Amino acid sequence: MIGIRVDDEVFLRLHEERHADELFRLTDANRDHLRPWMPWVDLTVTVEDVRTYLRTVVRKFEEGREYGFTIVAAGEAVGSISLGLADDASEAEVGYWLAADAQGHGVMTRATEALTRFAFEELGRNRVVIMCAVDNERSRAIPERLGFTLEGTLRLRDATPGREPRDQVVYGILRSEWDERG
Repeated sequence: MIGIRVDDEVFLRLHEERHADELFRLTDANRDHLRPWMPWVDLTVTVEDVRTYLRTVVRKFEEGREYGFTIVAAGEAVGSISLGLADDASEAEVGYWLAADAQGHGVMTRATEALTRFAFEELGRNRVVIMCAVDNERSRAIPERLGFTLEGTLRLRDATPGREPRDQVVYGILRSEWDERG
């Protein structure tokens, strides 16, 4: 598996260690944009930090626990999306981030839709969830557009060092609900 073709413009390229330089440059260029939502951004200060992260993602992929992808749009890396697989349930969790200049073009909605379809159709999962900060309106819009149900709020779950704990919302969709979408 090399990746998932979303459409003529967007491709989800499976993370590999050799992409560390490219992902570091993308992260570095988007620090201010990502910082409010991504607690790892200030801990990612060198290419080696990204390389270490990619090694972990590749190991999890080999163990069947996670699929991590670079989002490529019009031939350029614009973000990252992953699918974590729960050990104790038929559930998968989607997580994502997108460069500031790639927002507003439907890239993340299309990528998330493709990855959700992959979770149901290829991996046989029964449920897909997305969690994000309660005040991250752009991130919340993705599952809402795709028909996920707002299942609840996890109070003060985002306890990133150096900032006040925040609530996170949980969106979920069942395979039966996905299939009903048509």
